[in-house]
Amino acid sequence: HGRGVALFGRQIGGGVAGAVLTAEADGSFSVISPTVDIGTGTHTIEQQMVASEMGVSLDQVRVRVGDTDSVPYDEGPRASRVTYTEGQAIMKACDQVKRAIADGAALPLTVTVEHTAEEREDITYFGAQVAEVQVDTETGQVKVLRLVTAHDVGTIINPLAHQGQIDGGVITGFGLGVTEEFVTDGGQVVNGNMGDYKLPTMADIPPLETVLIQSAGGTGPYEAKAIGELANNATAAAIANAVADAVGCRLFELPVTADRVYKALRNA
Repeated sequence: HGRGVALFGRQIGGGVAGAVLTAEADGSFSVISPTVDIGTGTHTIEQQMVASEMGVSLDQVRVRVGDTDSVPYDEGPRASRVTYTEGQAIMKACDQVKRAIADGAALPLTVTVEHTAEEREDITYFGAQVAEVQVDTETGQVKVLRLVTAHDVGTIINPLAHQGQIDGGVITGFGLGVTEEFVTDGGQVVNGNMGDYKLPTMADIPPLETVLIQSAGGTGPYEAKAIGELANNATAAAIANAVADAVGCRLFELPVTADRVYKALRNA
């Protein structure tokens, strides 16, 4: 058995984002978002923010994706930036609509906001991950028994989506550390199918534990902090460190396959 720890810090991306918000005559609100939701809950969070800012229920807010003719330019879901950048655009749009309504504007009323969020290299969020492994020294086979991830977080706008980001990130890091490897020979991919490229399955995933350490100072709306890619930064390193702790020799290649562990043990 062995345990390994890895620490990490990561800044978040900035760039251009935007939103189109319409206050409808029936009291509902429509959002046209330039951001594609790739499974992270972006549109749900946009819906929550508009409902909160405008004082209406979630079912009174509709969100749809616009094309490039109908919404401002957006740099896309990258660098754990979406809530930070798109969220600020949504907040600005809500503020403009509230001001216009307060000034007596007629409904329906539409505002278009383009917002450039600063790249904050001085803002870094931190975390730590711990892996516990079991290694068969006769074969080199590695079994990950447990993964614990701890994160510096601010206000969590949507707890379910937030936890989903963490679990998905840790599983991605597990794959990089244990099973996944892109193999080429003479410039040709030799494992370009789902049978040979070993993605982890749910049967492979060990018990996951999350520790959230909440503090103020997030740069996103409501002092939220980024979470997207932070969850996979240290997983593979923690697993490799755990293997080194278990067998007494260190591997410098990923994933930590049975073949590599076996060779390292024989060469130690």
